[in-house]
Amino acid sequence: MSAWAVLGINPTPDVRAIKRAYARKLKVTRPEDDAEGFQELNDAYQAALQMAAYLDSDEEQAEPEVLVAQAPAQCHEPAPAPALAPAPAPAFMPLQEAAPEETQDDLEPAWQRPVAAWREEAWERPVPLLREVPDEHAQRLARQKEREQARAAAQAASEAAFTLAGQLWAGFLERAAVSPKYQLSLILEGDDMLNLEVREHFELFAIQYCAGAACSDELREAIVTVFGWEEDDAFVQRRLPEAAGEAMARLRAGRDYLQLQQRASSEPAIAALLADSAGRRFGRTLRSGFTRQMQQQTALIREYQRELLYFKLNLDVFGEWEKRVAGRRYFLETALWSLAVGLFGLNLLADYLVKSSGLDVDPNLRIALCVALALAGGAAWTLYQPLAKLQGGDRGAWLLYEVRYRPDVQLGWIPVFALLSAFMVLYEPQTAGAWLFRVALLACALVAGFANSVMLEKVHYVFGALAACLFGSIMASRYFSSYGYVTCMASAFCAMQLLYRGGADLWSRMPDKTHLLLPLRCAWLAGTMAIVLGAEGSPLPLPLHAALCWLWVLGGMLLSNPTIHYFAAAVGGLVFMFGLSTVQPLSPALKTQPLSLLVTPLFGVAIFMIMNMIRTKKNQHPFS
Repeated sequence: MSAWAVLGINPTPDVRAIKRAYARKLKVTRPEDDAEGFQELNDAYQAALQMAAYLDSDEEQAEPEVLVAQAPAQCHEPAPAPALAPAPAPAFMPLQEAAPEETQDDLEPAWQRPVAAWREEAWERPVPLLREVPDEHAQRLARQKEREQARAAAQAASEAAFTLAGQLWAGFLERAAVSPKYQLSLILEGDDMLNLEVREHFELFAIQYCAGAACSDELREAIVTVFGWEEDDAFVQRRLPEAAGEAMARLRAGRDYLQLQQRASSEPAIAALLADSAGRRFGRTLRSGFTRQMQQQTALIREYQRELLYFKLNLDVFGEWEKRVAGRRYFLETALWSLAVGLFGLNLLADYLVKSSGLDVDPNLRIALCVALALAGGAAWTLYQPLAKLQGGDRGAWLLYEVRYRPDVQLGWIPVFALLSAFMVLYEPQTAGAWLFRVALLACALVAGFANSVMLEKVHYVFGALAACLFGSIMASRYFSSYGYVTCMASAFCAMQLLYRGGADLWSRMPDKTHLLLPLRCAWLAGTMAIVLGAEGSPLPLPLHAALCWLWVLGGMLLSNPTIHYFAAAVGGLVFMFGLSTVQPLSPALKTQPLSLLVTPLFGVAIFMIMNMIRTKKNQHPFS
């Protein structure tokens, strides 16, 4: 490869162009990183400087060649013979004239020459003197003096380069307010930057200024872009590693801060973080959307954008907001939902207690009492924060993060609930048995709510509680009056928890048995039709047939997953109503209790299962 190709330019006699090309190549070919490449670049630079001297004088070089070529033709007369014997000719002569013919005097023997000739020849060829012995000490001093002079010259040149770079940088800062990229490119293309030491000092001035807080984000962005430090910052990292790291950290912080400013107009949490103070109002933390957004943003900045936190944001404001939203779980929406659910539940409970005790209480007084109890309970819950205290202790952490995820807790309550609910269909216990079932089902409901908190959301518990209150009152008023409203409500709540949970978690624990899911679903649908249509001629007693129907409903819940969608719910409701209107008249047994209550969940689970099977073909997931 030629020297011009290594430098990346065409052959030119312009020394400045050669130096500029060398400076550009030297920035990416440092001797510390690539010694062979630097040696090749330096050789090409020296060769190009030597060849540049001959590119302008091509015509002048042609004349000496002509003269040399014609020199032998101009020599006609021989040179006069010397008085003494000729000295031996040199080993190489570029142009040698024709030797003259020997004369008679040259052939004269030496013993016949006169004494004067011998004396003249002796003066012309003196006897060499003895060589003097060199003084090593003097030579050492001379070399040391030369080195000191060279060092002093290099130091002076370095100081001059440093001073010039400082002057150039000061001039750039004066003009950097307008078009900093253009001003910086003009300086880098100037003649002063042909000195590589000046260029290096100028770049070090730039990285030190970018690492300081006085540099604006726009100027830092322009300097980093012109010097290309994002692509290659090996030089500044090697010379000033701390300044280079801080400059790049401030650059990233400035970019993140600009993004936050763009989002502040549409996101109140971002605007609060960018404010000068957090203020004394806590009203915004009562809104769940603002609090959730603030929690996510503070966690994101604390974990992944620490440069933004330490270089741009106000640490006091950030810490204040982070402290306010930490652990906040009670919002205005939560209070409204709690009030509605509490009033509904307390009203039903008060109605049950009044009817069971035979008291005659004014409805307005009963409602006022329920409101007072709801407000008192909400205030006590907010004041003492049992969930926060439960999570803060060691025992609470053990319950939430170890016991709650155990398979026996996640799935153990399901067979217990199935057995207890089946006995409710079969038998009508006495008072002691009713209390025993009540305690057992309440404990099962608490365990179900605790275990399902891993996968269910707040809305599932809210609708589950409302549905449990509604279905519990229906069950207690029609067929299970001997068990009482609390027992029926606990049983309905467990059923709703199992319906929301579905069988996805159960079958994920048995990945080698997933191929049996489709045959089991088909068998369950066929068994559903047999149970409904064969209720009239069933060989089993009616209570046992009802218990089998209820266990069949629970088994269908473990083979499906609830898919609640507005359109799907409307279609499912129409199909469900049509099914009830066409099937019930065919079998009078379905009108008897408790089969009339069990047909509704049986058809509901069947609809969910059919929808799962239809969607499985589209996305290849059995519980979509």
